[in-house]
Amino acid sequence: MGGHNSGLRGGNPVVEDGLILDIGVCLARGELRPGFQTSGRFRWRDSYSGECNSSVRFDADMRELDGARLRLRFVIVGRDGDVRRHDQWIALITSRPHFGGVRWWFRCPTSGRRVRALHLPPFRSSFASRQAHGLGYCCQRESRRGRLLRAARSLDAKLGGNGNLVGPAPSKPKWMRWQTYWDLCEQLDRAAWRAFANMGLPVIAPGPRQPLDADVSSGSIVGQRKAPKFDKQIPKVKERSVLRRPA
Repeated sequence: MGGHNSGLRGGNPVVEDGLILDIGVCLARGELRPGFQTSGRFRWRDSYSGECNSSVRFDADMRELDGARLRLRFVIVGRDGDVRRHDQWIALITSRPHFGGVRWWFRCPTSGRRVRALHLPPFRSSFASRQAHGLGYCCQRESRRGRLLRAARSLDAKLGGNGNLVGPAPSKPKWMRWQTYWDLCEQLDRAAWRAFANMGLPVIAPGPRQPLDADVSSGSIVGQRKAPKFDKQIPKVKERSVLRRPA
């Protein structure tokens, strides 16, 4: 159940190491249905391969607001290789938002607090809240290099990229404005430059990368903005006025 950067620098497990059971996701998928009894399996898939790597059997009774509960049955393999079967009951509670309706929550079996998500870290025997397990987040244990790379890949994902920080910039998504696209490209290039410089790689000064649909044969150089395919030109951004304090 380990994930990216799991176990980095030792210490307690992090949220990304284990299974996350989010009641909002369960309701959206129809696995939990208010007013009905449901049963089946909660499944977790690997973020890279997409294959199912963990599953938990469940039986839920949500016919009434008071007394709703969830039963989880799963198998845990210990550090010594022993297989242990676990059967856990979790209470489901509700709240009334000011704008109306009903909001569902888990009640943590350990702390009794109302939570949206329950966690099962590696080699633990029960689902509980993040605070009850003492879990942190992976970003809290990242090195400076890891934080810089994650920031650059996050910007690349906004442009629809595949995480390649060396190749050409991704093409502009249809729903994105040209000015927003060029601003994100500039932020991405600066973030990638900082990440590569921190890794000690030979880099050049940051500048906008050439998009995938740029025409190199037309004489355009790398880093030059390509005009949009429609007649309207990109509006010029007004320069910010510098405010000076009176002497």
